[in-house]
Amino acid sequence: MMRVILFLVISINYLLATELPPIQTYKSINECQSDIYYGNGIMTTYKEASKALRYTLKPAILHEIYHGDKAKMKKMHHFDVAYNWSAKEKFGDTAIAKALDLLESYEQLGNTSWGWWTVQQLLSFAVGKANFLANTSGVMV
Repeated sequence: MMRVILFLVISINYLLATELPPIQTYKSINECQSDIYYGNGIMTTYKEASKALRYTLKPAILHEIYHGDKAKMKKMHHFDVAYNWSAKEKFGDTAIAKALDLLESYEQLGNTSWGWWTVQQLLSFAVGKANFLANTSGVMV
């Protein structure tokens, strides 16, 4: 039994001391480039976000920063879409899709202290306004 324990301790020690080969090599990482991501808003499909990146953001950077030098821009920046799924893709341009996207934005805002404070203030204002309107009409909310 002692030999088995000794064998296990030595084997584990050897495995931990040995440097394991990397799982993946990152040949595509270029530290000389900046990555620029276009983040979509509410009710934006992936196709719309890609079009906005291609036809709005990239031309604006090309014009304002690189003064039309596409080769320099390509050398310095990598562009991509940081896409956040939209309910519009599943439900189309409907009220339920808008409500789901707004709820998701509410949830994301809730993950920050400032966002949570802002949402609480807006909700308390809305509830106060609803109570005021209900009291003037004789209905309690």
